[in-house]
Amino acid sequence: ACALTAFLPGSAEAAELRVVVVPELELADLEALSQQGAVGLLVPDAGPETSAARALAALERGAVRNSLLGDDPPGARMIEATFARGSPAGRVIVLALPRGGIQANDRRYPIAVLAPGYRGLLTSKSTRIPGLVSIVDVAPTARDEEDALGSTSAADPVRSLTELDQRIRDNREAKPAVLLVSLALLVALAFLLPAAVLPGFAAILLANLALGMAGATEAWV
Repeated sequence: ACALTAFLPGSAEAAELRVVVVPELELADLEALSQQGAVGLLVPDAGPETSAARALAALERGAVRNSLLGDDPPGARMIEATFARGSPAGRVIVLALPRGGIQANDRRYPIAVLAPGYRGLLTSKSTRIPGLVSIVDVAPTARDEEDALGSTSAADPVRSLTELDQRIRDNREAKPAVLLVSLALLVALAFLLPAAVLPGFAAILLANLALGMAGATEAWV
């Protein structure tokens, strides 16, 4: 009985993955890591702003709070991340995070899960976009819980991530122009066809939703 009791904690510990933050990790570094596991792009926070402290708190607590609310993410710490200058060996989740103080939350960071069963692009129940990961996905993955990240095969994972990142950037840059055009159309409808204002507004919302489902927006951030 004592031998069995001593064995069980070791087994539980072995099932968990270390979480290592490599501040200098770049998208190009995922090329080598993709040979050892699955790779993706990490969204580090919720809302328009983030910081090194906010992102680390979200990482270790497995939760986010919109930066517009100003508070740290809720909950107790689920994991403890360590820092390294290079990618460590073994079963590990390696990622980069924002550095410094308050800054725009408009960048995605490289992440890789190096463990058996992970190959290609990381998949997340939070984002539902292959290759795109929320920071709240890391702690459950490290603890081997139900909401852990999965993976899907990809012929060239890093190229897929590069194209995904560019699509997100293009969509963000296009948003102001699309919003102005949409508002101009609604104003015109208000003068010319008042009864069409509500249907027009609904059409704009549906179009935005469709773009989000297609992976063109970051509505889940």
